[in-house]
Amino acid sequence: MFLERVMPRIASEEAEDRTRRLRSFQAAAALALGGEWLARSTPRIGDLNAKEYLLYAGAFLLALPFLHRRLAAFRGLMILLFATGHVALTFPQSANHAWLGLLIAIPLALFRFDNEEESRWALGSLRIAFVVCIFYTGFQKLLHGYYFQGEVLAFYVSQRESYRTAFSLIMPAAEIERLASYRYAVGAGPFTSSSPLFLIASNASWIGEIILPIMLLFRRTRLIAFIGLIALIVAIEVAARELYFGAFFLMILFLFAPSDWNRKALPGFIAFYVLALANEYLKWVEMY
Repeated sequence: MFLERVMPRIASEEAEDRTRRLRSFQAAAALALGGEWLARSTPRIGDLNAKEYLLYAGAFLLALPFLHRRLAAFRGLMILLFATGHVALTFPQSANHAWLGLLIAIPLALFRFDNEEESRWALGSLRIAFVVCIFYTGFQKLLHGYYFQGEVLAFYVSQRESYRTAFSLIMPAAEIERLASYRYAVGAGPFTSSSPLFLIASNASWIGEIILPIMLLFRRTRLIAFIGLIALIVAIEVAARELYFGAFFLMILFLFAPSDWNRKALPGFIAFYVLALANEYLKWVEMY
């Protein structure tokens, strides 16, 4: 079978290394899924319904790092149950990375990390899921064609201050002012720009999302692709500032790192979600 030939190549590390990587990623994924739900739900804690309170309790258990060792045997199942509940509760407005969370939860729940063969399938499945996800986003942009002349990014510049700030370095001020003058209404536009650097950045996004994931599949090009995708994610976050998305994507990308980067970065991830939760709690206090 095709997958039986691919898995040994895409997850060729020693068994102990795979086990460490998977356990670290599982802890990081639990923190990401639980931490984001806690942060987003806290400002409306008094208005949650019974199902949302149940999910809130599950998120609380997932996000507590000091419980991870005690819950290690059940963490994969807990992640899968939580991710399924999250998508079911928010459907059809479920965020894209909520679906990705459900996708990566499946191998985390089904495979045993201390088994040599199953750990290979677990790590390989997670890596393939990430590659397919990033490749598809780039391929979708190619098919729609709205990045060739920068239409999508120009629209974002017109609607969001963070995009104007980010692209002010490569776009003329007059063009940013023109785009900022448009409103979200039928007939507004044109959402275009003549800035060469802006058009390069727009097309580099979909080209990178198609080429770099494929390069991750091969050991000789994996490190270059890994660095390139980190740069791409950082560039997206500078403008979009979708920090939960960015943190979660980095966790999955770190599965391709030369060593167990999720374990090294876990304190930073914990600090990020603690700060996010504290920020949302302060918003709740100000409301009441």
